[in-house]
Amino acid sequence: MPPNHKPSVIIVGAGEFGAATACSLLKSGRYGSVTILDRAQTLPAMDAASCDINKVVRYDYADPMYSELARIAIGEWNKPEWKGIYYQ
Repeated sequence: MPPNHKPSVIIVGAGEFGAATACSLLKSGRYGSVTILDRAQTLPAMDAASCDINKVVRYDYADPMYSELARIAIGEWNKPEWKGIYYQ
């Protein structure tokens, strides 16, 4: 790869994890483009797990790394830009 060329990434699935991964990769500045592919024509897909406000988010997982990721995610979801989307 040429020294000034940034790699491109394709993410399959525009749900919670796919969209969050795309945002994180774009914010890093290390990628030239990030493309998300999803089967739905409009998002969120009505049958997707991410399309329901009745989810339980917790930090008490057996895996400490997963617990830390949940703690960070909850902190992010409590930011003003997610108002009306995330309910604690």
